[in-house]
Amino acid sequence: MGYSVISNQSTYNIQQKLGESMHAEVYKATTIGAASKQPLVLKNIKAQFCNAELIDYLQQQIDQLNELELANTIIPEIYAPNSEVIYLTQPWIACCTLRQWLKQRKQINIDEILEIIISIAEQLEKRHQAGHIHKSVKPNNVVLATESLQARLIDDVRILDINQISHFIYQDSFRTQTLPYLSPEQTGRIKHTVNYSTDLYSLGMVLFECLTGRPPFLFADPIAIIHSHLAETPPLVQSINIEIPEILCKITSELLEKAPEKRYQTATGLVHDLQLCLNDWKAHKHIARFTLKQHDFSNRITIPSLMVGREKEKSQLLDEHQKSCTGLFRSALISGLSGIGKTRLIQELQLPIIKHKGYFTSGKFDQFKKHIPYSTLIQALTNLVRVYLTEDNKRIEYWRQRITHQLGEHGKLMTDLVPELELIIGKQADVIKLPPIEARNRFNDVTGKFIACLATKDHPLTLFIDDLQWCDGATFDLLQRLFDNAQEYPYLYWIGAYRHNEVDSSHRLRYLIDRIKTKTHSPLVEIQLNALKHADVNQMTAYILNTYPSRTTLLSEIIYQTSAGNPLFVNESLRWLHSYKHLHLAIDGTWAWDNDQLRHTNIPETALDLFTDKIAKQSDDVRYLLGVSACLGASFGAKELALVMDTPLPILFQSLSDAFAGNILMREKEQIYFFHDQVQAAAESFLDDTKKQQVHKKIATAFIAAIPEHSNIELLPNLFSIVEHLQLGRELNQTDESKKQEAEFNYYAGKAAMQALAMENANFFFHQSLQLFPNHSWDLYYDFLFSLHKYLARTEMALGNQPASEKILKTLLDESKNDLDRIDCLYEQTTGLSSMGRFKQAIDVGNRGLSFFNRQIPEDDELALKRSAEIIDQIHRDDSNIWQQILTITPSGDRATKIETGIYSELIPDYYLSGMVPQLYLSAIQSTQNCLSGGVDETVIYGFSMVGLYLQRKGQYERSFNYEDLGLALSDRYPDTFGATKGINGILWTNMHNRRNSEYIIEQCQKNIHRGKNCGDLYNAGLSYGPYIWHLITQGQDLIKVSEVADECWHFSRKFNLSLSLGLAQSAIAGWSNLMVTGEQSFNPVQMKEKLELWEHDKHVVSIGGYFTLKGISQYYLGDYLAAEQALRQAQPYLRGLSDNILNRLWYVFWFVNALRLHQNIVADDLVELKSCLKQVKTWSTFGPILKPYFLLMKMENSLHQNDSSNFRRYAFDAIDLAVKNKFTLLEAYINERLGRNYIEQQHEHANYHLTRAVTLYRSCGAQVKEKQLSEQFSLTASKKQAQAEQPLAERLDVNFLLDATRSITQQLDFNLLLSTILQAVMERLGAKTAYLIIAEKQQLEVVARGDKQDQVEVKIKNHQQIETENLCMAIVNYVFRTAQMLVLKNASEESDFSTDVTVEKQQLKSILCMPIVLKKEVLGVLYLENKLMPSVFTHEQIELTKLLTAQAAVALQNTQLVKDMQQNQQQIESLNTTLEQRVEERTAELNRVNEELNNFAYVVSHDLKAPLRAINQLSGWVTEDYASSFDDDGKEQMALICSRAKRMHEMIDGILQYSRIGRVKVNVEDVDLLELINDVIHLLAPPANMEVKLMSSFPVIKGERLRLHQVFQNLIDNAIKYSDKAAGLIELCCVEQAKYWEIQIKDNGPGIAKKYQEKIFQLFQTLKPKDQAESTGIGLSLIEKTVTHWGGNIWIESEEGNGSTFIFTIPKTEQ
Repeated sequence: MGYSVISNQSTYNIQQKLGESMHAEVYKATTIGAASKQPLVLKNIKAQFCNAELIDYLQQQIDQLNELELANTIIPEIYAPNSEVIYLTQPWIACCTLRQWLKQRKQINIDEILEIIISIAEQLEKRHQAGHIHKSVKPNNVVLATESLQARLIDDVRILDINQISHFIYQDSFRTQTLPYLSPEQTGRIKHTVNYSTDLYSLGMVLFECLTGRPPFLFADPIAIIHSHLAETPPLVQSINIEIPEILCKITSELLEKAPEKRYQTATGLVHDLQLCLNDWKAHKHIARFTLKQHDFSNRITIPSLMVGREKEKSQLLDEHQKSCTGLFRSALISGLSGIGKTRLIQELQLPIIKHKGYFTSGKFDQFKKHIPYSTLIQALTNLVRVYLTEDNKRIEYWRQRITHQLGEHGKLMTDLVPELELIIGKQADVIKLPPIEARNRFNDVTGKFIACLATKDHPLTLFIDDLQWCDGATFDLLQRLFDNAQEYPYLYWIGAYRHNEVDSSHRLRYLIDRIKTKTHSPLVEIQLNALKHADVNQMTAYILNTYPSRTTLLSEIIYQTSAGNPLFVNESLRWLHSYKHLHLAIDGTWAWDNDQLRHTNIPETALDLFTDKIAKQSDDVRYLLGVSACLGASFGAKELALVMDTPLPILFQSLSDAFAGNILMREKEQIYFFHDQVQAAAESFLDDTKKQQVHKKIATAFIAAIPEHSNIELLPNLFSIVEHLQLGRELNQTDESKKQEAEFNYYAGKAAMQALAMENANFFFHQSLQLFPNHSWDLYYDFLFSLHKYLARTEMALGNQPASEKILKTLLDESKNDLDRIDCLYEQTTGLSSMGRFKQAIDVGNRGLSFFNRQIPEDDELALKRSAEIIDQIHRDDSNIWQQILTITPSGDRATKIETGIYSELIPDYYLSGMVPQLYLSAIQSTQNCLSGGVDETVIYGFSMVGLYLQRKGQYERSFNYEDLGLALSDRYPDTFGATKGINGILWTNMHNRRNSEYIIEQCQKNIHRGKNCGDLYNAGLSYGPYIWHLITQGQDLIKVSEVADECWHFSRKFNLSLSLGLAQSAIAGWSNLMVTGEQSFNPVQMKEKLELWEHDKHVVSIGGYFTLKGISQYYLGDYLAAEQALRQAQPYLRGLSDNILNRLWYVFWFVNALRLHQNIVADDLVELKSCLKQVKTWSTFGPILKPYFLLMKMENSLHQNDSSNFRRYAFDAIDLAVKNKFTLLEAYINERLGRNYIEQQHEHANYHLTRAVTLYRSCGAQVKEKQLSEQFSLTASKKQAQAEQPLAERLDVNFLLDATRSITQQLDFNLLLSTILQAVMERLGAKTAYLIIAEKQQLEVVARGDKQDQVEVKIKNHQQIETENLCMAIVNYVFRTAQMLVLKNASEESDFSTDVTVEKQQLKSILCMPIVLKKEVLGVLYLENKLMPSVFTHEQIELTKLLTAQAAVALQNTQLVKDMQQNQQQIESLNTTLEQRVEERTAELNRVNEELNNFAYVVSHDLKAPLRAINQLSGWVTEDYASSFDDDGKEQMALICSRAKRMHEMIDGILQYSRIGRVKVNVEDVDLLELINDVIHLLAPPANMEVKLMSSFPVIKGERLRLHQVFQNLIDNAIKYSDKAAGLIELCCVEQAKYWEIQIKDNGPGIAKKYQEKIFQLFQTLKPKDQAESTGIGLSLIEKTVTHWGGNIWIESEEGNGSTFIFTIPKTEQ
């Protein structure tokens, strides 16, 4: 049943689906309503491939085929209702495809195959003669007539060119029906010339399949297929099908040569050879040998695939690619003259890229398009994205997720750059507009991230940019960023190529190279391609002419003289000689020439001359057409040329057919490009300057005329091209109208370049516009000139050209019609200066703008403060809730209000960072006043933080906090915006530390850095690192992280050229990390002096103040109080720049405590200042937690300075408590150090504890210099392991009690006294009523002590009497002893697993604490504590205390037990000494008696047991022989079993005897040659034929027991032979010499032994099979083990089941 599809022209009835390819579905259909019912083939192109560009491409191919008029060629028609639906239709013919025919046939028919292949080859020759390459010869594209098998080649129209398709297409039909037939030159991402021989390679693949049943390269992975095409030689046909004639196999192999020039060059030559085969086969069913290719004459000089003379350069290039595939960023710059082979060298990467499953993309700069920003990068990225778009949905989704994750909210920047990307990641939201410098930083960052995410571990990326000598400035900026941050681009290999003769020392490329070379680990390799040597030129010439080098020596000398070793010249020189008949094909098909004649031939001296000569042979019309093409560029669209020439595309292509055939022009879909830059230059040379100017004007005019009405000029895709052609087409006497038109297009190009963040390009276009504009009449063209000057000033500022920007700004101010326009200009200039960190200039310009409102900020501090007080009083005069008013006010649309708001938003941070505090306050307060007039947006948030700062200084903290909260509320209203980032940054710097803790602030810093990076406010993101670093220092929990964050800030700031945040990072590293963490200096004194001078010059007071403040604090911690005072004093003038941030407040703390440490006697004035510091910090500390422990530090030092030791310790312990609570580890460590040092002075016994604690804490927080200092001074060692959960609790315990209790326990050596001491120590501070100490003796628990607590602790020790245990629950004790886990029960009788225990129920036990006493994982006993009066009496602190005491008790118990054991041992020794002689005599007699018994046993075994066994064995033998005929099978089996059991018993007795003699019977020790002994054993065992015994090493001569050694080797080798389960058994023996012994290894490939049996095999009577199945006695390995052990060695096994076994034993060395 059919169904219908409808196009805009026809309706088709679908009858049958014929098939499906990667890009289309194919149907048999009829046209509904047509007069003819003739069926047709309908090809429905899949939606993802449909677009307007494809329609044009298909139509071009169809038109070209129609022009060629090829006989018997099926040319489709195209129907496209719209760009999303495309059909191709062609007549239906009754046939089957070659693929279908091959599936149906049952045997190979040589006749039919040859006829089919000859028919295809004949059709290919007709196409090739017409200049058409099919490019898709495969079984599916060959149809056979159902009756005659007449072959017909179809599908000449390509939907996609193969080299534009991804390698990673796993679509089955593409993998199995297209990839196996592609030529090597078609498979690559790197562009290769595809000529006629590509069809012959594909035909060779078809022939191979016809002869063998399948193509040679058909694998599941498409990459493997492509790799095989490039690198693997197909198997010989005869190796698969021996029936195929040899000559036919050779023809196939010739067709499948990798190098195109080594294949058949013409289909005619192939047809000739195949026809000979067919004739001979038909006549004789045999094909005689003949010389191939006798008629394969190609009268063409082809570009060789062989690369000569570049082995070293190739190796360099491939080595760098290999490094990039390991996860590095690598780069190579290839330089050389035009035509030297730079692009050819790149082609050598094809195979490694395929091998590593990589991607390759490239772009090429055009000398006529130097001012188009990012042109080549866009070209390369677009090509890559188009490749992605050919992949399946799964991979598209993979790229979508990867790219969107990387780009985040900034995807629009990249879809604007590469519009095709939108097809992968979808439509993107607009990004927030930023000031110029921030916008450019954001663009470069996002572009960098985009490039980085395209290179992956699984798919490394190679990016090739050619002709860098013509690179635009914007791309150079991007390249510089890439190299500055090379670590961000793993798996990326960037390659650039340039002509070194066009790059002088002033070129930006040279600057970039020099910059890269300065890096420590430069990722760049420079490769310069020099001219080929004569030998290389000769080799190349011989290869091109397919002859011997000896024959071309003279010819190559002539070519070498003219080509100067340039490969392009060599090739083109040969073509030139051929074109002038100096080089010609002889009758035999070889190239011929006359050396004498050539000596007198004037070969053109340059490639330009060669190409000029080639173009000169074209007609005048074609030469002009090529000249126009050259003016369009190295690459251009066919439509563009057709538009300029006003010529239909079919006629255009027909006109250029000779240019295509002569390799002057190349074609790739709708793009046309010149074969080489020199060809373009040659084509252009036919135009004189006047004609060139006319052509460029003609191009510009055509492009402008084609602009659709009402178009947005800025968005025109060819806008930059129009501008270039207008410039090059400019007439000498240009009319005003023409100038105005060109000026306007330059203006729009400048705006477009600004949009692309290419400020250098934009600046060029704006300057061009300004110079061109004919009439600078501001009255007539005010809007245009105002806008032009404004943008020009902006780009000058962005490029750092402040004087030029100022000059333009002056013109603007002079010419502006009104004040608002003037203010607007000043505002824009202020923004630019602020972004560049030029705060002083920004302040001056901003105030010029405010002066128009009469609101400028005075430079006089007092006047600024006075006005601040007046305005703040006005704002709050009626005590209304102005904060809520601002939150709810409707923003004003008034332009003046908006501009004033904007100026304040720039000036406030500039004043702050310049240390101009009074002016800062006034600008913030005026901004707030402006808000009340409706000037509210996200830019005002920062000002509120500064108003809050002002009010803090006035002591109005509650109002200050309200402004902070207002700023936070507005930040929530405008999340992830520029204003929110700046506003939160202000709050972080000046407000948030008042009420919040450090952890919260650190988290907010991290969020704001992330916010700034996301929204593009990199400047404020960088500034947020300041409080981030400072609060990490204040917290002091992890100083290593301080260094890491500072390094991160340093890297981030350098990456985006953020000088202020760079200074913050450097000041922290130099002032803090170098001193406290590393002890090494990042800057020498000279460098540090230069840094400070630079910061001073740039008004970066916060960097200076931060450096000296941190240095002062560091020196204080390190004990150098004089240096600390000097640094803190140097910081003092810059405190205004630190306006109330946390460093400012810490300065007050450390100025105070350092002064007290440095000066015992303080003068009155200084005392007043110090008291003021103390008062100020006290006030600040009341609002939040951060300064509280620091304030206690001040009070602590003040007490000690006044000799108040009691309060000193009290404040110290209070400060420790707060430091622990706030995780201020460094401060906690320092206060412990201070306590320890103070206790030393007082000779206090706890000094060592505090000093050790300090060292441990210093180590914990990473204060490495302090740790080292304190450890060396007092010979202390930090505790290596601290349980973080225990640290705070330990600090809350009574340290004195803990030390006293520990000392009492550890000093006690008497066992009974120790038991009493332990219970007293534990019960003294715990809520237990009863305690029991239970000791484990030989795993038996014994209650050894009991404690009872009334008024005091009474302890009872067990002395041969029972201890009452009525309150002791043994179930709990046993549980704790066996699990080694502490047990705490709050109410045992009600809520526990032991509530039903008899003791618990009877005694109604409540609180129980049961603790194991553990030492080195051994449970020595249990401590049991209970209180049945109250539940939950054991607090967390008491439990921790008990842990500490039981740990000491465990050590003490072990010590007393050792003492007890020593005493017992001493008594035993004394007792043994008195009876030693008697015991020796008794022991000797006993040994003699045992030996005699063993000898008797040996006799019994030997005689009494063996005798009956021999009888049984002999009798069973007789019975078996005499009655053999009488036994049935079962009887015979039973008799055999008796014999084997008797034999086994006999062997077992022998083994037992041998086992018993080891160590008792003395055996002679002698020199034993192990090699000789092993050979004797092997000879004796006579291994079967399938068993090989190898000696893998030499064997020594040793001292040993020959008989025992013989037994060991015999037994082990015999076992290996006996249990071998392989058809080819193998035993390997080797000897390894060690220092004190020989190690012997006997390895087999037998069944192996499972792990679970390996420990048992050396035990007596152990076998791996049941006793009734095993032949072994189970004694052999036991005997060996005892023997080896007896001589002092070891034996073991290494084995895995199924993988053989290795027995290893050692023989100790003895003196020879």
